[in-house]
Amino acid sequence: MSWQEYATLGVEIKLDISKAKQELAYTPLISRAEGLSELRERFYLANRVNARRVGK
Repeated sequence: MSWQEYATLGVEIKLDISKAKQELAYTPLISRAEGLSELRERFYLANRVNARRVGK
């Protein structure tokens, strides 16, 4: 576990893009749900690979 992961374990983070949408006409390329799904998949795959290395 990295120091960054440890430091943010007990911290709730809320990100708000409404100002960027309003002032910059920002439009996300993918939805929040798609982004979270991709993040979960990458996390799962990375940890599955690491678990195999530890098990050897």
